[in-house]
Amino acid sequence: MKPLYPALFLATFALGGCDKKKELDLPRVDFGDVSKEAAEWMDAFASKAAKERSALMAQAGRDRAELNARIRTLKKEAVQTTGNARAELETQVTRLEQEQRRADRTLLEMRTALGEKWIALKAELNESIGRMKGTLDAVQSGA
Repeated sequence: MKPLYPALFLATFALGGCDKKKELDLPRVDFGDVSKEAAEWMDAFASKAAKERSALMAQAGRDRAELNARIRTLKKEAVQTTGNARAELETQVTRLEQEQRRADRTLLEMRTALGEKWIALKAELNESIGRMKGTLDAVQSGA
């Protein structure tokens, strides 16, 4: 009877798996479906990035127009004042115009920049606009 044990043991393993369902019975996925879904995600991401870029550029244009008007007003004030006040206003106008040229160069670079470069330029532009607004606010409040 002992010689039958190994045969029964092997038969148990061989026949034991026949009635079980496959463990890895995964649904079949067509790679075309995966590619299509990935393309849709990429399009959505690109669309969101394009909208963000467009909105930022539009806001920068509005900020630039506002700052130009405020700088022109400051120039008129400088012409109408005399002495040290005039010299101070002219110095501030010169600084503001330099900052404005820097912001314009940044905006120009942003039109073609992508990825990390665009993010860095966006931060630089926001800082530049913030500095100009702060300077104008300080000058116009008399500080």
